[in-house]
Amino acid sequence: ITYQIISSTNVILEIYDPLGRLVERKSFDKNIGKYNYDFISNNLSSGIYFVRMKTNYANNFIKILLIK
Repeated sequence: ITYQIISSTNVILEIYDPLGRLVERKSFDKNIGKYNYDFISNNLSSGIYFVRMKTNYANNFIKILLIK
């Protein structure tokens, strides 16, 4: 998962399954820049998942497709 930060902030990254259950939650303090998060999905099945990224200035959702 690639994301870009426009000002120093705390980033909360949450991944949900199609039923809305929280699968993973990570929190980072990040400075300005572009970052990658490697989502380890060993215990998950193929399908659609939703990623929520919260910062001090934004709240974004994206849909991802996990193919194994």
